[in-house]
Amino acid sequence: MTNKNKNPSDSELEPGSSKLFKSLSEEMKLIDSFISDPNKIADLNFQDCFDIIHKCCTIIDKRSLAKYAQVIDTAATTMNNLFVNLSSNIDHNAMDTKNLLQDIKNKLFSPVPYNVIAAKPKENNVPTIQSKPNEYALFVNAKKGMVDANLNSEVNNAISEVRKKKPYLKINKIIRNNKGNIIKTPNSDDLDTLIQYFQSQDKINEIANVFIPKPRDPTIVLKKVSKLTSSKDLPIILCRVNEQISNLDTEVEVLFDFRSDLPFRDIALRVSPRIYERICNLNYLYTDIEAIRFHQRIFVRQCKHCFKFNDHKANDCPRKNKPICSECGEEGIHNCSKNNKCCNCVSFFKDGVHQHDICHRPNRDSCPLYKKQIDRLMSQTAFKSYTLPASSSSLTTTIELSSQQSTSASPMQIQ
Repeated sequence: MTNKNKNPSDSELEPGSSKLFKSLSEEMKLIDSFISDPNKIADLNFQDCFDIIHKCCTIIDKRSLAKYAQVIDTAATTMNNLFVNLSSNIDHNAMDTKNLLQDIKNKLFSPVPYNVIAAKPKENNVPTIQSKPNEYALFVNAKKGMVDANLNSEVNNAISEVRKKKPYLKINKIIRNNKGNIIKTPNSDDLDTLIQYFQSQDKINEIANVFIPKPRDPTIVLKKVSKLTSSKDLPIILCRVNEQISNLDTEVEVLFDFRSDLPFRDIALRVSPRIYERICNLNYLYTDIEAIRFHQRIFVRQCKHCFKFNDHKANDCPRKNKPICSECGEEGIHNCSKNNKCCNCVSFFKDGVHQHDICHRPNRDSCPLYKKQIDRLMSQTAFKSYTLPASSSSLTTTIELSSQQSTSASPMQIQ
């Protein structure tokens, strides 16, 4: 190690001439070693201290610099001492240098403005989903021609009877709509209790269909997959190369390729909750020839001609030859004003009370009706493995994913 009392030569003062850093891979490793023992810096020369401060200041993620505060401060103090030892006539210069370094450090460690953070490119990793744990749903929908009020009364009576035998029965909530009732429970045992009771009630089964919807599987999008990689072979390729999902290719389904004129394209996949759990913390997935990023997406079924939800396929739309403009909401051929007006919200908020809610496009997250569809699909998606009660096998109904022709994709940014 260089003697700290040795006067620095001209060559040592030239940027990049220090022998302290041997390679890029050793740089941060060496600096990290100074965190636990900053006193080692006292044995370094002027150029070495300068290099330490320079390397710390060029870290890409400025928010991680706080842990290097003591290292920078010690390096600056060592530089100051070297100046003092060189000449007592430059005390004021040494202090100015120390103050300058301290000012740089303060600026680096000041809070990062929100607009700077928001402007940074977001990682396209699968986000962690913050959803209610282990919530199960039992649907009790009125049969055609039956009165909803009668069904609501029967459901209330049934739950009251169940509680007489199971006083500790837990129910998260009961959602009533124009089709019937949705009973949500926090665990499979309480769901099983309700299933067994409802199955035994002839009166309820005469007026309602009782069933459990199978949760949707998560959907993800692989980014910029080379067109040299075959879509149909992708499940096998992914599960062969990525050891986290080895031998699970039957739980991966290619939904569609996004159109692209470039040498690569994005690909939408449906994966099982088990696979989703295993890959959600990975930065990349590997194909046969590359490492690719991916993220979770929710696909909302919405006609591209009239923008109605879950109503029909785009090819069957009655407005196919006279579509509604996604910008201004006008129908057919027109001079578009480019002033956003949502055709769905215009019809929904007829009273004019929420007119401020219509100034957006009908297929964006900013639309409250579109956002409602996303929330509905999110609540129906299983982002982790689940087990339905054994008694539910005859009641399970699969939820169908909307087809590509009438589906719009919405990227989800979940914090």
